[in-house]
Parts: sequence; structure tokens; C-alpha cells
Amino acid sequence: MNKLFFLMVVVCLFACSKEVEITLPLPEKRIVVNSFFCPDSIWTIYVSSNGSIKNNHGVAAMPPIEDAKVEIWEGSHFVGELQHKGSGKYILPVYPQKGKTYTVKVSAKDYPNVEATDRIPTHSPTAISGSIDWKHSQVVNEIGSTYDVFPTQFVFQDSIGGNNYYYLKGYYYDSCNTLWGGNVVLLNHLYPKRWGYRFIPNDVIIDPISKEIQEILFQDKQIDGDSYSLNLQITKGNSGFNDIQFTCIQPEDGTTEPIGYGLNPPEENYLEMYIELQNVSEAMYYFIRSYHLQAKNFPDPFATYNNAYSNVKGGRGIFCGYSGHKVLVFQGKIGF
Repeated sequence: MNKLFFLMVVVCLFACSKEVEITLPLPEKRIVVNSFFCPDSIWTIYVSSNGSIKNNHGVAAMPPIEDAKVEIWEGSHFVGELQHKGSGKYILPVYPQKGKTYTVKVSAKDYPNVEATDRIPTHSPTAISGSIDWKHSQVVNEIGSTYDVFPTQFVFQDSIGGNNYYYLKGYYYDSCNTLWGGNVVLLNHLYPKRWGYRFIPNDVIIDPISKEIQEILFQDKQIDGDSYSLNLQITKGNSGFNDIQFTCIQPEDGTTEPIGYGLNPPEENYLEMYIELQNVSEAMYYFIRSYHLQAKNFPDPFATYNNAYSNVKGGRGIFCGYSGHKVLVFQGKIGF
């Protein structure tokens, strides 16, 4: 009897089921503003929409707005209107100044007006010295990966007074053979590549979230006005500089025939490595922090979702200022 009753209940449930299409409301169209400005570059602002399109690689992207009116103000003083250069890019051949507060105002047809305000910190950071100890490495074992880490030291002078927010980045320049127009050619110049994400931070002043995302962010609460030696580690090997080796091509017998990336890689390569310390605004600090945390959690379906920080009123994006100073930490050949 119990079995019969159970079967009847199941039949009733399935018999009464019905597919219902639910139309979710589309998000309100908003302007997205993105600009990182500093004293060394003219005003450049990217304007897009919060809608989504697919680019040539099938990746979702924000469609640019090509008919926006973009203005820069310094307080009540009108600095100028930016010129449209295509693909949502707007420029003004004027250099921002340290210590000044700027507001961007953007308007476009069918969108609510937006604006954002930020400043370049008054004091630039001072990078004093940097070095990498290639002779005293430690082996790190992670799941499916073993690699060496090398002690890296970076000394800088903190600015006196106020709350300073810092962002540290690394770059390397190398000269190697590469593919160009279907042929293997020798690059006689150096070109920059990012290596900051290869840092493994182990210093107490670094933001705890920064340690998770391996982006070096910190404040000066503990070191206000002092010089400080920041202790870091840089990786090399399977999780480190293999990308330098395997995108450099070593032609055989002087041939210029295309042989593909990663074939016959060189045993060593000439490098110049720099660390740049940026004194960033509070808005830029929290944007970088939230953006990389969001990227870190994106592949995990169980991670807590968080929006990237935005200071754009009425829209989305970021408008923020910074100034930087870089120092050479290594110059020479490195083996693989």
C-alpha cells in the first residue's frame, strides 16, 4: 500500500510539471569609465558600456562608446574636452599634475551622465635600490610543480605624512629571436614584459589579500616617513621564467625558416629587470585589490563574488591617479 501511494504521488508530481520561461529584466545601460592617470602621460580615458559583446576571440567585452562627450575639470576650472580617437579611446594633450584633484564628466546619448573625482598623490615614492640573489635559492614544491625561488630585496623611502598607498610592479626587457611575418628574425631591441605576478610576497607590511593574489600592495601605516627594505621572492623554472625561454627561438644554422615557438630554445638570454614602486591614490589601491581578488575567485563556482571597486558616480569603472619610480634590479644574462 505504501509503495502504491508513493508511486501515485510521483506520477502526480510529474504530471503537473510545466516549463515556464522567465524573462529577466536587462540591467540599466551605464557608462563605464576607465583611466589611470599620472604626471608622465597625457590624459587618456576609455569609455564603454556595461553591455556585453564578443570580440574576435569569442571573449565577452564591453562595447566602446564612440560618441561620448568627455571633459576634465580641476575643481571649478575647465581643463578641456577630450578628442575621440576610436575604439572608445579619448585623449587630451595635457599632462595631469601631482597634488591636483581632477574630475571627469562623461555624457552620451541614451545613457545617464557620470562623473568621477580623484587625484595624483603629492609625493612620489623614491626607489633606492633593488637586487636579486641568484646564488641562494630555495626549492618550492606545490601540487604538480617544483620550482626555485630567489631572495629579492627592494629598498625605498616612504613619503612623510598622510596615508600613502603603494603598488609594486616588476618588468623585464629581453632581446631574443622571435617570429615576425612568418620568419624567424633577431630582435635587436629590448621590449617590456610583465613579471610582477611572479613575486611571492613574504613581508609583514604587505596587504594580506595581496599575498593571496600575488600582487604587491601595501600601506605605510607601519613605516610612515622611514626608509624600508622590502623582502620578496621571485620564482624561476617551471613556474617562473620558462615563458622567456620558450617564446625565444634559436634558429639552427642561421636559417630564417619559421620553426615555431618553443622549439630549440636558447640556454640563456640577456635580461634587464626593473621594479617600479607606484604611490597610488586610495581609489586605485582598492580597485587593484578588488579586481585581482575577483579574477582569483572567478574560476571557483563556490567563491564569494565581489564587484570590482568603482568610484564612478552613476556608472562603473575607475578614474584614479598615481606616480611612480623604478629601479634596475638585474642586468645581464640568465640561464635556464
